[in-house]
Amino acid sequence: PAKVGKLVFGAGAYDFEGWQPEFRASIPKLTVEMMVQTPFAAEYKKLAPNPNGFPELVRKVIALQKEPMAWAADVKGIKSPVLIIAGDADGMTLEHAVAMFHLLGGGAMGDTGKPLSASRLAILPATSHTAIITQPDLLHAFIEPFLKGITPKGMFAK
Repeated sequence: PAKVGKLVFGAGAYDFEGWQPEFRASIPKLTVEMMVQTPFAAEYKKLAPNPNGFPELVRKVIALQKEPMAWAADVKGIKSPVLIIAGDADGMTLEHAVAMFHLLGGGAMGDTGKPLSASRLAILPATSHTAIITQPDLLHAFIEPFLKGITPKGMFAK
C-alpha cells in the first residue's frame, strides 16, 4: 500500500481452482522453450530493461504456477483500488474473476445512492488470455479513467 496507489491486474488467479481445467492440466507441461519463440518474447526483448531476461522470467512464472495458490485472504486485505481485467475466454474462469471482485468489495448494485467500490471488473468480450493485450484502444478506454479516479455516474447518482 505504501508503494501502490492503484493496481491494474490482468488475467490471473488467486487460487489454483480459479484457472480453467484446460490450463490447470497444461501447467505440468509448461517449458521455457515453449515461450521463447512466442510474440511475448519478442515484445519483452524490445521493452524490458534487461532484454535477455525473458527465459528467467518464464522460469519464475512457471515455478509460481506450480506453487500452491490460496490467496483469498491476501486479496481481501488489499486496500488499494484494483482493476481486474479478464477475457470472457480467458485462462481464469469468469466465476473466479467475479469472486475476486467480491473479495475487493465490488459487486453491489450501483443505483442505490451508495458509493461504488473503488475496485472495478472489466470482462472483455470474445477475448482469450493472449488476446487481451492485442486491444490497446479498448484497454485504454477503461484503464485511464480508473487510474484517474473517474467513475461513471448513473442517473440516480448524487
